[in-house]
Amino acid sequence: LVGERHDGDRHLATGAGVADRVTVLARLVAVLEAEAGRALAVADSHSLLPHAPVTHLQRHAGWTGRAASALVTASRFAARHPDLAQLWQTGRVSTEVVAAIARGLRGVTAEVESKFLAAVVTQLPVLSLAGVKLLVAQTLDHLHPDDREAQEQTDWDRRCLTSTRHAGMTMIHADLPTL
Repeated sequence: LVGERHDGDRHLATGAGVADRVTVLARLVAVLEAEAGRALAVADSHSLLPHAPVTHLQRHAGWTGRAASALVTASRFAARHPDLAQLWQTGRVSTEVVAAIARGLRGVTAEVESKFLAAVVTQLPVLSLAGVKLLVAQTLDHLHPDDREAQEQTDWDRRCLTSTRHAGMTMIHADLPTL
């Protein structure tokens, strides 16, 4: 038995029962998010919402800006890629994974998006969010090997560190490249 139980929790009496319940509920949440994303994509494409999609989710559904933004990004991307939408709708990938791919591939052509997904769609269910982000970054590095070096050089050129002393205080202003 797991801890104390309340009368309404008799079906949660074993550790396995609790674990199974958590798994089922988590999968349902993922499936419901995907379905909300599917409906949101339709509403967004036909301008059926009283506000922008993120604002609508925040005001009327109580979502955080981050969660709403992820759902909107994921829904728009999945609408263009049925295989990925299927994984999302069956709970095999999360909203965060779909949004990470969409954000990572922002700015590439539809052809590159399709080729990327065709190559990785079968592996997505077993990858972590960090693994998906790394895979997208490595793909972009392979497609545009000079872009990362150019960005690092731009960041290095923009670096700046100044300090000013006044009345026993020191004010420091810095623009430094990300580590």
